[in-house]
Amino acid sequence: MENRDISSLRKITDPHLDRIAAIATPIGKGAIAIIRVSGHKLEDITQVVCPNVTQWVSHKMTYTTIVNHVGNVEIDKGCVVFFKSPNSFTGEDVLEFHVHGSPVTLQTLMATLSHLGIRLADAGEFSKRAFVNGKMDLSQSESIIDLIESENSMSHKIALDHYKGKLFTLITGMRRQLIQLLEHIEASIDFPDEVPDINFDQSSEILRGIQGEIEKIVQNKDYGRIIRSGLNVMIVGKPNVGKSSLFNRLCGEDRAIVTHIPGTTRDMLDADITLGGLSINVVDTAGYRESDDPIETMGIQKMTDRLQIVDMILWVVDGSVRFDENDQNIYKKISNFPSICMIKNKSDLKEECHIPEKIVAALPICEISTKTEQGLTSFKTYLNDTIIHDIESTNSQYLCNIRQVACAEQVKVLLDNMQQAVVDNVPVDMLSIDCREAILKLGEITGEELTEELLDGIFSRFCIGK
Repeated sequence: MENRDISSLRKITDPHLDRIAAIATPIGKGAIAIIRVSGHKLEDITQVVCPNVTQWVSHKMTYTTIVNHVGNVEIDKGCVVFFKSPNSFTGEDVLEFHVHGSPVTLQTLMATLSHLGIRLADAGEFSKRAFVNGKMDLSQSESIIDLIESENSMSHKIALDHYKGKLFTLITGMRRQLIQLLEHIEASIDFPDEVPDINFDQSSEILRGIQGEIEKIVQNKDYGRIIRSGLNVMIVGKPNVGKSSLFNRLCGEDRAIVTHIPGTTRDMLDADITLGGLSINVVDTAGYRESDDPIETMGIQKMTDRLQIVDMILWVVDGSVRFDENDQNIYKKISNFPSICMIKNKSDLKEECHIPEKIVAALPICEISTKTEQGLTSFKTYLNDTIIHDIESTNSQYLCNIRQVACAEQVKVLLDNMQQAVVDNVPVDMLSIDCREAILKLGEITGEELTEELLDGIFSRFCIGK
């Protein structure tokens, strides 16, 4: 049960019948471009398109003339690398053509390969073959697309850690314990005279340990999403308190129009910034107040709707005027939100804003001046300490993608059921049902257990050539 049986998946990428090729570098003009080929016994291909080379050494780059075998027409001079199976990315023979990045060169070489019976690879097919041929587990395969798509240092680090196998090590450790438990359960059922009964206290302790690890994955699911997609931050407040000025300061440029006229901002403005290695999507919103202006009202409604997907609210108040009914109404609207920071702006002016004690006790408050930039550094430090530090201190092996978290959540339910069954002292054959299902779900994370449909869905996210 521990060993992965992938014989049913071999038909997906049969190297004896199917050779694939793709351009592995971005389309367009460039100094260098790479075309990658994978399949069975590619030496015959090299003999046709690189006739000047009589002997190939695996993993050694060779500079040679590359030709179209029809008419023996030269395509380019470039470097070609041959990777002999199984010591390649896909586990099959792999060829890489490093040529000049001319679209004509690439199209001509791809047409030549196609004429030799090599088809265009599907999205992610090279990585799929690497998985099917046992070169990496599924969590490592998924980390490749995360590595390609990483837009900040944190997401890059997590993807790299998963590619190194940290998540696989964690999941297989838990799965191995459940397999041993299931084997004992089934043996005690089949051979009651030879195998001792299940020790429920010991089983409960094993389950608690696995539950703790699964719980960390589930608890940190928001961190995983934030690191990959960025933190969604919304700036709210009544008109003319300095929301757009704060937005501009965070962006480092004048993105939003700033005037003394209340209601200048009527629609939402988005900007992506990077703070401490984390991507942050900052949204400037229309000032929240009662208004008869239909356009302004629409802007306020859009802000209200957007609150459903926000991770953090920056509530800006004007420190130079009194805290009024509009401020109170805003607090009522956002008070149940889990993450709010009050920004007390215009600290360069005389303070007239007396914030109610219950709000002071409930929220962190940062005093700044968007005009003089006083307090902005301290505010950014607060963001770094409260958000980024917590994420950085989380072990990367617990930060999973949406599919992996969904599997972990199902495993959590099954483990809870098993733990309750142990407490209730139910028949062991009932315990084995949930145990077997938990093993299967953990196997979906690493790839020990999967369907062809699931595999296709995962690798469809990849780009052509990877």
